[in-house]
Amino acid sequence: DIDFNGHGTHIAGIIAAQGNNTLGIRGVVGDLENSNVTLHIAKAFGKYGGHLSDVLAAIDHCIDVGAKIINISMGFNNTPLAAEKFAELDQKGILVVSAAGNGGNTEKSYPASYASVVSVGAVNFF
Repeated sequence: DIDFNGHGTHIAGIIAAQGNNTLGIRGVVGDLENSNVTLHIAKAFGKYGGHLSDVLAAIDHCIDVGAKIINISMGFNNTPLAAEKFAELDQKGILVVSAAGNGGNTEKSYPASYASVVSVGAVNFF
């Protein structure tokens, strides 16, 4: 599948970029080839976006292949169906890391606002 906007490729690089690559970046994992980490990409959105059901289906796929950590670089409004899915992930011991949002406000973004999810954000001061 093609990563039409490059975001998934960017995040995979942050996680698993090979060290000593002369490019100036080393991923969090470092040496992926000599680690016990398996990187699995589950694409939820296409060129023109997608739906929450696509995200939930990608999460189910991650569960099926044995994921221990799931990164979700997007947000949505809270729904009972999503809350149930993320509670299931927590019960299974699967860590979820999610984007806190890009709004620069105090609005809650999900899944980052679920108590069991590690919320990742940044601030930018000029």
